[in-house]
Amino acid sequence: MVSERLAAYQWLRANARPHERVISYEDGALYLYSGLQGMRPMIFSTAALFLQDEAILARDLERLGDVAQRIDAEYWLVAADDFSNETATEQIRSATAQLLADTPVVFESGEARIHDLTARKLRSKYFE
Repeated sequence: MVSERLAAYQWLRANARPHERVISYEDGALYLYSGLQGMRPMIFSTAALFLQDEAILARDLERLGDVAQRIDAEYWLVAADDFSNETATEQIRSATAQLLADTPVVFESGEARIHDLTARKLRSKYFE
């Protein structure tokens, strides 16, 4: 997975403009390897785990696109090991796939993909 992420960072370094922003679960590595600013998609509440409350996770998942919208991100880097430290990994991956379903993939290397968010800006009911 590391080499796939590195290939994605190299693509961004070569193809993205210096002012463009990227959503990436490993935002620190993104900056180090591409020089681009970015942020994690979100930090999930631990309350869903400790309270065993699916409604809290559902509420968090509804806001999955908020950071991308707020920072006006142009790209979203998705990798197979994203959210591997979270408790609801499959639900998060499914929600991410659904959110990005109609955004074009501009780069793919194994299980790392870069989605172009400029073709369809992500919308959130919380910021309309």
